[in-house]
Amino acid sequence: MCTDLTGIWCQLEVDDIYPFTKVEKEQMSKLRELLKYDKIDNYLLYKYGLYLCTVYAEIKGIPRRKINTMYSKLPILTRRDINVTGEEISMILNKPPGKYIKDILDDIEVNILNSSISNDKEEITKYRINLLKQYDIEYTNYKVWSGLLGTAHRNNFDTVEEYLEDKYKNYVNQEKKDELLKSFGKPTGSKSWGNNLIHCHQNGYNTGDDYNDMKNYLIDLIDGRNKKQIEKEKCIKILKENGYGENDLIPFKTAIIKLNERKIIIKGNSITEKIENYIKYIKENERIVKENIKDHKLFCNKFQLTYLNEQQFSTIIGNAIRKLNIEDSELLYNINLAIKNDRIINYFQLILNEKLKDINYRQEAERLFKENNINLTFGGALMTAKRDYNINTGDNLEDIKQLISILLKLRKENQDLIDKKANFMIDHGRRPESWHNSLSNARTLGFNTGDPFKDLENMFEYLEEARRINNSSYYKELTNNWIYNKPEELEYLKENLIDKENILSSNNNIVGIYCWYIDGIPYYIGQSTEIQNRILDHLYNIQNFSDFWCNIKDNLNEKHVLEIKTLEIMENIDHEKLDYIEIK
Repeated sequence: MCTDLTGIWCQLEVDDIYPFTKVEKEQMSKLRELLKYDKIDNYLLYKYGLYLCTVYAEIKGIPRRKINTMYSKLPILTRRDINVTGEEISMILNKPPGKYIKDILDDIEVNILNSSISNDKEEITKYRINLLKQYDIEYTNYKVWSGLLGTAHRNNFDTVEEYLEDKYKNYVNQEKKDELLKSFGKPTGSKSWGNNLIHCHQNGYNTGDDYNDMKNYLIDLIDGRNKKQIEKEKCIKILKENGYGENDLIPFKTAIIKLNERKIIIKGNSITEKIENYIKYIKENERIVKENIKDHKLFCNKFQLTYLNEQQFSTIIGNAIRKLNIEDSELLYNINLAIKNDRIINYFQLILNEKLKDINYRQEAERLFKENNINLTFGGALMTAKRDYNINTGDNLEDIKQLISILLKLRKENQDLIDKKANFMIDHGRRPESWHNSLSNARTLGFNTGDPFKDLENMFEYLEEARRINNSSYYKELTNNWIYNKPEELEYLKENLIDKENILSSNNNIVGIYCWYIDGIPYYIGQSTEIQNRILDHLYNIQNFSDFWCNIKDNLNEKHVLEIKTLEIMENIDHEKLDYIEIK
């Protein structure tokens, strides 16, 4: 269950049905990602933000206070909060800026949030940058550090630092490292001794003598690759001797696997022997293949099918046999027999008839769509008819005709209503496009009979009357009466309002732009020459017109967080400038 609209729509998954904004769709998508997790940790709260996490909490039955408490204790809220910059990392490593900086910051960010390290510049540089630099290990991403930590733990060291300090006894000078790596052509693809050493240890070469461990690891690595290369060269030689090319090696390997799946075993103790035997198999079955091709062409022509190769044709035959529950499995491996089977021939004839019928239906449907200016596809129309209007006669074309009839009726009704609204607004001296804003204002003022035309009529009469008196005075009178009669409601809202700038308690008149935040998200931006008094007006509306303030009044600091901030402060009153800044 959920009271938040984003949380509700997210669970209904109707993004493609209703006209959500780009921002709303993005929020729902992120919330669905979040709901896949069983619990909220610091990293998820940091990544998805307070608002989405509080919605998650409500859906999962977790108190929002718990989420708010966790958020308030996060060590960092943005990457800008990390106490080391990309420029500083570049200077420490004595390297020009590059992608490596982002990777390092990603690692640091995760570890700070997981409390593996504190957000302290000295600790970050000591344990995550300088330490690796000292041992000539390229810090590129989190995997490097996690690999080191795993190796340290396997060797009974609590930290990477202790492990590297112990290994320093066997530290090989840079010249000797370069010479060894150069002699083997850097087979791992890395230029770093440290990275190669990690791979070396992970593959079981870890006697304590790093130089000899690395040497033995590289020898075995090269030897294994050489054996594969020799085998490959033998295969290519056999292919060329039989009129094939180097590029045929992979297709031949694939063909051998496929034949094995069909219980036609190509024997051999090595891939070289299997290639040789496969070439023999091709030559032995050349006559059968040619006959199959001839029969394929005749069969395809008969049923208006594109010419297929043996493998493709076998797949189609297999589908037919399974569909018809034919028990003769030999037909799967003897296509000549399969395409002479009466049941299979009848099956293909039936498929062909359905295909021709479907083509005719699609052509007619497309004509009807074009004629009535309806932007639908054949498949989309059928799905819409069945899902949205419960139309399922069993005849696809009839379903589409009924759908078109309904859509045209709805289009006319909608257009009549649009015209009625436009004429109504024009008759009252308003722009037609202001209908929705005007109706929203009517609801706010309490005009809500259920008839929007009547509500707007009443509001326009009220505004005309209010215009004859001081309208602003009228609203201020409502606020003052509420403060006088129900001071406890005002105190409750003030107690649960986050006002870090102490706007309400300021004795000085504040002129400028202010913003209301609900659950950390900007909700309302406005201007005022007396922001303190304007805030009181808003608190009156939050209490008395709660529907338009997300119904937060009874759940402040339990499920929702309400905050007020100033965005721009002006020393003097300048209405033109205020209008400009507010819009900006």
